[in-house]
Amino acid sequence: MEERTIQARSIELVDERGETSLVLEGGGGDHEPGIIVYGPDGPLSAVTILVRRDTGMPYIMANTPAGTAVLFTFEPDGTPAIYLRGPDGNERTIDF
Repeated sequence: MEERTIQARSIELVDERGETSLVLEGGGGDHEPGIIVYGPDGPLSAVTILVRRDTGMPYIMANTPAGTAVLFTFEPDGTPAIYLRGPDGNERTIDF
């Protein structure tokens, strides 16, 4: 079977209403390479998976329309880092 490659800087998938539901970003300029999956509230409820170009560290973030968020990443020394933002806007860190 012949292999084929699609090359693009960004691919956006839309739902039946034409609303963006998934973005595959190749990176470049001010964009990091990664994937964003949007919920019914668009960017307000999304899961983002990317690799930071400046540090090379993976970054996974989930957020909700209520303003809550969970961020999983690593510190520059490789230590896991988890950051939480509650509905009250207060931020918390889980240290290892």
